[in-house]
Amino acid sequence: MRPSVDALCRRLVRTGGLPRIGAAVDCYNLVSVSHGFPAGAFDLSRIAGDVAIRFARDGDEFTPLGEPDAVERPRAGEVVYADAAGVLTRHWNHRDAERTKVTPQSRDVVFLLETVDAETFGAALAAAARELADLVGPHAGQVTEHVLDGERRVARLAGDVPLVQHPEPARRQGGVPGGGGEPADVPAARP
Repeated sequence: MRPSVDALCRRLVRTGGLPRIGAAVDCYNLVSVSHGFPAGAFDLSRIAGDVAIRFARDGDEFTPLGEPDAVERPRAGEVVYADAAGVLTRHWNHRDAERTKVTPQSRDVVFLLETVDAETFGAALAAAARELADLVGPHAGQVTEHVLDGERRVARLAGDVPLVQHPEPARRQGGVPGGGGEPADVPAARP
């Protein structure tokens, strides 16, 4: 599965522009294409319980963004973001879910940016996160930034929702740095 940034770049080349979805989504799409990092977002009001970065399990289900009638079953061992109700993203955050999509009515949003090589790309990822925070900041009541990596595995998001990185993905991907997505910069915006 190709990361979302790949699809955005191909569309930009083909059409000369990025899709216009809504201010929040347009901001993270712009940052994703500008910096080359996969980006995603969740509407926190649609989250059920904790959000965990973990390996997919047998029985996990995922409804892709824009395909409300489709149900995919991630392969066991695939890295996903999930909550108590199901899978929120596939292949780290390469593909978002319909259930937690960000809309103009969203008030508590978490944005995700990732790299698979923190040692090489950590500074560039931090710059992308700052740019995203700068873009959404004027439209938000509060913006906070969190980094998950080999040492920091939990971030408290708006509404005290924890984002938990389970240790298994980092170990399986070879540890940190470069542990299959660490660090993940997580700006959370609350308008």
